[in-house]
Amino acid sequence: MHWPVVAYGELDSTNMEAQRRIANGQLEATWIRAERQTTGRGRSGRSWQSLDGNLLVSLLLPLDCPPSVLHHLS
Repeated sequence: MHWPVVAYGELDSTNMEAQRRIANGQLEATWIRAERQTTGRGRSGRSWQSLDGNLLVSLLLPLDCPPSVLHHLS
């Protein structure tokens, strides 16, 4: 399966960019990559260290399941 990759030099957060895309109606699966993140987030709102050379990506992946099971998918 091939999903497009959208690459940025710098973003606040790849996760926040995915959320913005969803809010704007994007329904296609997309990898979002950044060289640097200024306010990256981990699970449960934890901060995320964005060191040089690390892989910084989020996958925007529309799912057909109820929100009550989403926490089982990570």
